[in-house]
Amino acid sequence: MASTRLILLAAATLLVIAGCSLTPAPNEVTLPCQDFNVPFDNSEDSQLVIFNDTNKFLYGLDGTGKLNVSTDGRSVGQLDIGEYVVLTANRGKHKIDLEHWDLFHFSSAHEITVEDRQIFLRVKAKATSNEAVVVDRPVDFNDDFNAAF
Repeated sequence: MASTRLILLAAATLLVIAGCSLTPAPNEVTLPCQDFNVPFDNSEDSQLVIFNDTNKFLYGLDGTGKLNVSTDGRSVGQLDIGEYVVLTANRGKHKIDLEHWDLFHFSSAHEITVEDRQIFLRVKAKATSNEAVVVDRPVDFNDDFNAAF
């Protein structure tokens, strides 16, 4: 009886530890200069800055705040908490796919519309899903976020 409980406890612990890892997605897109402060010369396209603003306290200790990001069906890569990636995006609608592991696998699809020369997309891992919201550039962005690539 005690050995069964010990085996179940060990299996549950292993499940929690193994379930919290997310294999990084490979990068399948050409990335421009990751310093979004550099002047952007292409007048037809926009800069899309995607940044992971997941809560560090809730998701940072066990690594479950890492998000795999895809745009329009092509993998961008993995963003850890506090990281960003700059993409060149055509103006118009785009599909953003997010994926993270906690105890379970969570994936979500989001549609955004790119209209401005520069757009900031805040992404977050949540308890039962993911979040993607277009926001104004955060005031302390340069202090709080680093380029992922």
